Amino acid sequence: MKNKFPSEDVIRQYLLGKFDDQEEREDRLSEQMLFDHELSEIVDSIEDEIIEDYLDGAMSATDQVAIRQYFLRPVERQEKLEFAQLLRRRFETRPAGFAKKKFTIPSEPPAKLVDDTSTRPHSSHWHSHSRTFYELAAAVLVFAFGLLYNSSVNHKWQSQLEASRLSQTQIQEQLAQQHEQVADLQKQLQSLPPAMLQLSNTHFRGGSGNEHVVEIKPWNQRVRTEVDLGSAPSGDYEVRLETKSGQTIWSQTKLPASSGVLSFDMPAKGISAGEYCLWVSSQPKPYCFQARISKTS
Repeated sequence: MKNKFPSEDVIRQYLLGKFDDQEEREDRLSEQMLFDHELSEIVDSIEDEIIEDYLDGAMSATDQVAIRQYFLRPVERQEKLEFAQLLRRRFETRPAGFAKKKFTIPSEPPAKLVDDTSTRPHSSHWHSHSRTFYELAAAVLVFAFGLLYNSSVNHKWQSQLEASRLSQTQIQEQLAQQHEQVADLQKQLQSLPPAMLQLSNTHFRGGSGNEHVVEIKPWNQRVRTEVDLGSAPSGDYEVRLETKSGQTIWSQTKLPASSGVLSFDMPAKGISAGEYCLWVSSQPKPYCFQARISKTS
């Protein structure tokens, strides 16, 4: 057996249901046996060996129970057992007619024969060959039946494998189409205008101005933010978005400011209705605003 396949002992234990309590291992073996044609032939051969051992009485009491309660559940294995029993009866028991049938020697010899002594050996010799012929014919019929049965079983397995491969291909195609649809939807969402948020020092926490309200609609992926830094110098700044309780939900470093204005995009995901504060490095207080989630388009 090739190294890429499980051992014969492992396959026997699998066929006897010894891995029922190891669901992941059993599923892995089932999938490998289903999609590997060479391994399925090996499994088929081991099934035959188990049936022969069972009929020979060479199985332990525990294995005999496993065969009756688990191994023989599939109809195909029940048919295999019946066929093996038929073969044994065919080869172990000769047809009753052969043992009882006798040939009558004519009372008078044929005209071409001189006496009875030449007739008896000839009739006995013909009778022996006739019986051998019928036994061989019966064996040929049984063998032909076995070939037809194995061909039928193999064809059935091949049909099931082909149907399984076709179903798997269709599922993969459907998943690919769904991934494309999701990607297109994400592109469309990215192209929609973002929510707008403009903040100045009047929005400092504790300032005299009213808190700014930003409305986030269901399709908004981003919140385009502009912060008026006043007389703060140009350069890179660090920003951090916090909830009212002080929990950080987003941060970014090295954001450039130009002409006293800091412009950037924040992700809308994670922002729910409530109060938020945006901390900007070098600024004495945070910029605070109210988020409102729109449920209509």
